[in-house]
Amino acid sequence: MKSIALAILPFLLGIVKAYSGDMTYYETGKPPSTYPPSSTQHAYTYNPGLGSCGQTSQDSDPIVALSVQMMNNPPNPNNNPLCGTQITITNPATGNTAHATIVDTCEGCAYEDIDVSPSVFEEVDPNGLADGRIVVNWEGSAVGGKTGLGKRSRIGASIDVE
Repeated sequence: MKSIALAILPFLLGIVKAYSGDMTYYETGKPPSTYPPSSTQHAYTYNPGLGSCGQTSQDSDPIVALSVQMMNNPPNPNNNPLCGTQITITNPATGNTAHATIVDTCEGCAYEDIDVSPSVFEEVDPNGLADGRIVVNWEGSAVGGKTGLGKRSRIGASIDVE
């Protein structure tokens, strides 16, 4: 009961801001040239690995990169308070939802767009990687809202209650 109350507290206080944008994916070991340019896939794909948050990731990890503007990185991006926080991603067409941890900055993303690992993309999109790009809604208590971009909300932080 306590964990449910803590989970909805940011929503009740108006701290969580919802965003809508394109979701794309990136894969380990595939350079951008292996992706055919099309209207559904992006040509600026990059590989999981060592992200701007200083964490090494793989295709199977539930990870996300936010736009440069959203990340608002300090001089040392490893110290970004958004690093390690989670967002919830929802496909408005199907209702499929996934959670992903912020580990990187997406240089080619528009303000509210996100770039995710293939495992997250497949969880949100029933068509799998074939779509390459879909519109999603996403939110995170540490991103935006009353706390401002690049600042972490103490109230919205992840808390485990026994």
